[in-house]
Amino acid sequence: MMERPDPGGPTRRERYELLVAANLAQENAFEILASISRSRDRDDAAARLRERYSLSPQQAELIPMTPYRSMTQQDRARTREELDVLRRDLDAE
Repeated sequence: MMERPDPGGPTRRERYELLVAANLAQENAFEILASISRSRDRDDAAARLRERYSLSPQQAELIPMTPYRSMTQQDRARTREELDVLRRDLDAE
């Protein structure tokens, strides 16, 4: 069952997919920034990210928008925690 916690907001599956991308961005920030900086434009950057990390178009769009302030150890731990909870919930469905 794909419940939307917030009407009009993402489903748990969509939230999970976005958190996977956010976690990837947080854990691989230097590599991702290097890849983006070598890209010709946004489309090229998204294509490189999709190819390198097997991302959906939505995930590839999210990664460059991940703010630097979310890269702290505490923020990364929160992201992993929410990701784990969603993974367990989705596995139980």
